[in-house]
Amino acid sequence: GIVSNCSSYPLEDVIIYTPFGSFESIGNIVSGGQKEVNLSISNVNRQYKGYDSLYMMLENLYPYSYYSGRAPSDEEREIWIKRNLIEGILMNYANPSLTSSSYINLLGFCEYRPDEKIKVNGTEPSDLQYRGVVIKGLDMEFEKDGVVSIPPGYVKGILDVQASDSVFPEYSGFYLERGQAVFYFDMSSYMDLDISKFEIIVTPYNGSIGLSIYDIELGDYIDVGDNITNDRARGTISINPNDLNGFVSENGLLYLRVHGEPRGYTNFETPTLVIEGRQR
Repeated sequence: GIVSNCSSYPLEDVIIYTPFGSFESIGNIVSGGQKEVNLSISNVNRQYKGYDSLYMMLENLYPYSYYSGRAPSDEEREIWIKRNLIEGILMNYANPSLTSSSYINLLGFCEYRPDEKIKVNGTEPSDLQYRGVVIKGLDMEFEKDGVVSIPPGYVKGILDVQASDSVFPEYSGFYLERGQAVFYFDMSSYMDLDISKFEIIVTPYNGSIGLSIYDIELGDYIDVGDNITNDRARGTISINPNDLNGFVSENGLLYLRVHGEPRGYTNFETPTLVIEGRQR
């Protein structure tokens, strides 16, 4: 795709990234300029979970350096400043609202100077150094030449609070103390597709989880069957696309149940869909 800088500031060290740690560094973009982006998100590395994926991205872009008592060079100091700025924003556990909720995001640096005068103890300092960070969610097209491919992380399950037990939201997922957590997906936008692949991914942080899907005809959750593949080791459950209608309610909802170990707790990422198919 094409990224355009419509601001009045040139952007430096621009990164296009996803919450799963896929990223591409596209360099600098002048004000009014454009850059072509070719970001691969098909091989998302699920070895790293939650913020770990972003930390791995950060380590690739701005590796941490040990100065061993010596003064850092100007280049090392610049890397340290940018790393700390990104880490303070993207991995801010206390204030996750600082981060973008979009699937594809742009991050870049600029020399923006605020109009408001900054004072320390009521006095303006003799020197001020500014470094601006721009974060912007980008639009993404999932269809090309009739082929539709929706990657993990874009369509997320919504917690059904009434049907769930002791489950609590966390910054990158949920904490399940005991019992079950029930999520639903709104499938109304995808039922007109000729779906060739349908998969739900739930990656656990700690402990193990079980996954099951609500069967409309049976009126109960099932985890195995001729039309279901359940891979607990990978944290995935797949439905045969030909039988998908049997799991979607009249109002277009598909329900997933996540349950943990009987005598322990578990943490897991928010359930997400993977859908591949074609427009009819």
